[in-house]
Amino acid sequence: MIRQADPQKLVTKTCYAQYMEFLALCEEAGVEAFVDAADEEEHRWQKKCEIAQEAHEEAKRQWSESATLSVFESADCSGAEHPELAQSSSFDSSQEVPDGDAPLPPGAAAQPVFVRPRYSWTPKMRDIFQKLLDNLQEMVNISIRCSE
Repeated sequence: MIRQADPQKLVTKTCYAQYMEFLALCEEAGVEAFVDAADEEEHRWQKKCEIAQEAHEEAKRQWSESATLSVFESADCSGAEHPELAQSSSFDSSQEVPDGDAPLPPGAAAQPVFVRPRYSWTPKMRDIFQKLLDNLQEMVNISIRCSE
């Protein structure tokens, strides 16, 4: 008795190589399209980052000016309380210098932190990525069917 081959497996195995080549070409085209879409958005992302950087530098400058003013307003710079410090012209290395991690004086605001803008994908990029995932899933399904 001759065993009859399963037509679905036969078709899958005979068309496997050509279909996998087709899927590989589709994948390469999809990756190129994704790169092109990302390149189109690159200038917009760079502009967004430059604007955020400029805003951060401005906030940092304003913070340093306000911190300097608040220190001078809260301190008695006349030297009336400590005449020996007012007359001293040299720095004594035994004096403690405030650390950058020292607690802030009351009423002082924390230094602004730079927040990088989030780069979101465009709908076109999301669509291309979804097609790439579908293509990959099809390649996996074909491989599983051929290994049976």
